[in-house]
Amino acid sequence: MIATGSAFMDMANNLVYHNGNCGIAPWSTESRGRIINNIIIENGWKDEWVCPCVGIWNYGDWAKWEFSHNIVWNNREENYRAIWDQTEINGNLSVDPLFSDDSTFHLQPNSPAVDAGHPEIYDNDGTRSDIGPYGGPQGFQK
Repeated sequence: MIATGSAFMDMANNLVYHNGNCGIAPWSTESRGRIINNIIIENGWKDEWVCPCVGIWNYGDWAKWEFSHNIVWNNREENYRAIWDQTEINGNLSVDPLFSDDSTFHLQPNSPAVDAGHPEIYDNDGTRSDIGPYGGPQGFQK
């Protein structure tokens, strides 16, 4: 996911998995937005081409982005590039999300992503949002 130009991008409750190079990149000093409740893992399997083989690459103005309650873990070269490590800041984690399988990416009951999302976002069952695509009011149903 790359934000360029003067774009506003709202990235919430996604799985950013196994991209060739970086997972997410604010790529302009004019772009801005919100990156919350995402699982960003195992990116960077190709040789570096457009961006580095990392989870998050800041090639813009990081101050224009809200970044909270994400899991950024096990990306090839590193989790963050050109930005300080966000682990344990604003609810961000760097842990195995504990998927029950590698095809549907459902969370195991003991996953650190369960009920760990942004405290102002709720799942359809009224509990605090899970981090990832099954969380939030528009989350995929199991």
